[in-house]
Amino acid sequence: MPMIATTLEKNECLTEEFFERFQNTLSALVSNEEFKKAQQYPVVVTGGLKIDTFAFQRWVDKKYLYVVETLYDNQGFKIQLVNDKNRLNSICREQSMADAAEGCVDEHA
Repeated sequence: MPMIATTLEKNECLTEEFFERFQNTLSALVSNEEFKKAQQYPVVVTGGLKIDTFAFQRWVDKKYLYVVETLYDNQGFKIQLVNDKNRLNSICREQSMADAAEGCVDEHA
């Protein structure tokens, strides 16, 4: 994930494409009959502060996603109930604010 965060940080224009890939993957998961039998909602982990900042927060700012409710928020760790832009799927997102991209090598340097 560190390279994704670095790429998104430097190329805001990729925000929509990354969201579409995320949404397509999530849609395939929630339409899987075996998944639906076992789970009411998928759990998505952002993978660090940079992914939260340069992907999730941008998606919220652009209204691709809506935070319905923050279920837990303590010391940089959040659990949120989120709706997508079409309000078709509710997802529970688990977020660690520890920066997973810290110390990554910048491929553009």
